[in-house]
Amino acid sequence: AYGGVVKLSPRGGFSYLGNQPSRESGLLDNNVRCIATGQDGTIWLGTRGGGLHEWKQGSPPQVREDFKMGKVQAIAITEDNRPIIGGLEGIFSQDANGRIVRLAGGALFIAALHREKGGGMWLGSQRDGVAYLPDAESPLPPIGFSDLQEKMANSRIRSFAEDAENLWIGSYAGVHR
Repeated sequence: AYGGVVKLSPRGGFSYLGNQPSRESGLLDNNVRCIATGQDGTIWLGTRGGGLHEWKQGSPPQVREDFKMGKVQAIAITEDNRPIIGGLEGIFSQDANGRIVRLAGGALFIAALHREKGGGMWLGSQRDGVAYLPDAESPLPPIGFSDLQEKMANSRIRSFAEDAENLWIGSYAGVHR
């Protein structure tokens, strides 16, 4: 498939979801940058030019026009299945009243988000390196780790992964832990 999302089902083979002008449903943009799954089974898709899409089982994906970010670079999901999205414009989420709010003050160029089980959130910026929010849902400014930045070969962060003992940080200069 050229762009979009390909789903592999153990019983049904592959199926394709993308921008297909001849169909009523699909993605607004085939350049899918990130995918996250909520505890309720909802799949969240972030695209480079088509914004955030919400795909609930049994229905076609819906564009979340309330999130005004066109280039979604990262998605994390809250315990109650609300998306937190990051991109060039910063970090946004939906509060308990359904309003879209900016998180983490002036954090920009977000390329990676990693939500800890305890509720904290790691932010990876393409410009500012790594920051940490103790509570992923508070609109507090991020706490940067300048000593960590000095130890890293590059502060352009692209990804996070966590194992039993470490947080792995992927940058343009390799992997750090």
